[in-house]
Amino acid sequence: MDMSEFKNEFVKEVKEHLNSVEGNIEKLQEGYSKDLLTEIKRGFHTLKGNSAAMGYQKFFELSKALNDLTQKMMDDEGQFHDENVSLLKDGKDKLLYGLDYIINDEPEKFEEGEFIEKINKNLDT
Repeated sequence: MDMSEFKNEFVKEVKEHLNSVEGNIEKLQEGYSKDLLTEIKRGFHTLKGNSAAMGYQKFFELSKALNDLTQKMMDDEGQFHDENVSLLKDGKDKLLYGLDYIINDEPEKFEEGEFIEKINKNLDT
């Protein structure tokens, strides 16, 4: 089976979801909104599922961490602070960066373990 067609569709969808996430994060920077967090989470959740289906493990792991962070921010309004919003924004940028590795057929070179650890530390607080 030729996976290039699926990869091209994956890349297109990732760009669409990340553009949507970016716009929602910009609006979120103005103040707490559960609706915006829900939309951001939906974007990361979709990226998580699609990357898992395509076998892009490292992309999946970062998407999952961002999905989990967004969920925590939704569950506990006290977790809505500038540092977590910055993590969402930086995470979105890192996913876009990771997409370049996928486009170039080098998804295994995408290394964001340290950033995921930073997210996980915030999840544990």
